[in-house]
Amino acid sequence: MAASRTALAAAVLIVLLGCSGCRSAGGSGAEANGPAVELPGYDALYAKANRRIGTLDRYWARAIVALRYVDAEGERRRDQGEGHLQFIRPGSVALFVGKLGEPGLILGSDGTRFWWIELIEARRALVGEAGSAAAASVDVLGVPILPRDLLLGLDAVPWPEPGSVGLPRVVGVSWTRLDGLDTSRTAAVGFEDADRRWRVHVDVFTGDPMAVEILTAAGEPVCVARLGDHGRVLNRLGAAVEPRMAGSAIIEVPAAEATIELTLRDAELSPRRPRPVVFDLDQLLERFRVEDVRVIREGAGGPAS
Repeated sequence: MAASRTALAAAVLIVLLGCSGCRSAGGSGAEANGPAVELPGYDALYAKANRRIGTLDRYWARAIVALRYVDAEGERRRDQGEGHLQFIRPGSVALFVGKLGEPGLILGSDGTRFWWIELIEARRALVGEAGSAAAASVDVLGVPILPRDLLLGLDAVPWPEPGSVGLPRVVGVSWTRLDGLDTSRTAAVGFEDADRRWRVHVDVFTGDPMAVEILTAAGEPVCVARLGDHGRVLNRLGAAVEPRMAGSAIIEVPAAEATIELTLRDAELSPRRPRPVVFDLDQLLERFRVEDVRVIREGAGGPAS
């Protein structure tokens, strides 16, 4: 069962980007130095995060999505598609990826449901329930990454206010132990929600996130996103504040045995985009003539047509 889920999870990207026999080609190098300053408290780190993403309630950017892998013959390969990443917080997310201007994969959510729509070869949609049923849906669908995981991985989800109750909640602040990060200036801030745990590894001087680890509620790894190219998000809404976000992410996905490279360009907050249609599952299915829709419901043992 685990092997079949892994195959299905990888198949969406593999079919889209044209590779076969994939396994991870990722690697990391550690930089271990002793902390040069006192570990900041959550309040100070929250203040930096709030200045950076507190007003980022909507987002549009051009996206280049690449898959790094080693093929069945042991050769290192890299395949690429392009499209757009769009979201309106808290729950609407859309990632369109394709080639030559034609979408081949749509990963999306409207806050109630999430979906993977495949448009290469067989046209089909895999649909699951958001919220408490998400983990069960992912287990049956075999898709390792939820749309919200993209926002968590980019650290685009608002941090809980200091002293707030309920979910998500803060579970601790410590110096990072993640390989490849500078342990003298990087703090790890832990959070948990109903179906996810995650740690944001943030530069204590700049406030920029260097990496995000995402785990299931049971502690199983979902992905590790290593972030870079931090820069401003152009604000076309007339406000003086311009948010700041990573422009690149290298996302290691153990369940899919692949490493995804995400590059974001021309990021902006705009009154004219995202358009509501990109978060409307029914309209997307109609527009792209998708009739094979497989729905997962909580407690179901498999897809329901």
